[in-house]
Amino acid sequence: MVALDETYTVVGLKEAAKLKAKGVKKNNPSADEYVDHVPLVAEFLADKGDLQAFYNNLATGYQRVWARYIYSAKQPATQEKRRLEMVDILSQGYKTKDLYRQGKK
Repeated sequence: MVALDETYTVVGLKEAAKLKAKGVKKNNPSADEYVDHVPLVAEFLADKGDLQAFYNNLATGYQRVWARYIYSAKQPATQEKRRLEMVDILSQGYKTKDLYRQGKK
């Protein structure tokens, strides 16, 4: 701000688009990126009988969330741990891990 005279003050404005954004962008993959993995999850549940039917009856959004949860892990050991966790949660009748957590409260 600069004083023009005793009565008026001049204010300088800058466009926000010209300012550089600070910070690090997080790599947050959406569930849509894991659509190709949905059949792999169903294939894993093929020998589980009722669980495969339960999984196939889930809305496609829930199926993508499970695929994202499992295949976003880079280590095969972590993926296997998450598969087993998914089997446990689905066998209790919960559609997602978040609903499972809410039910445990």
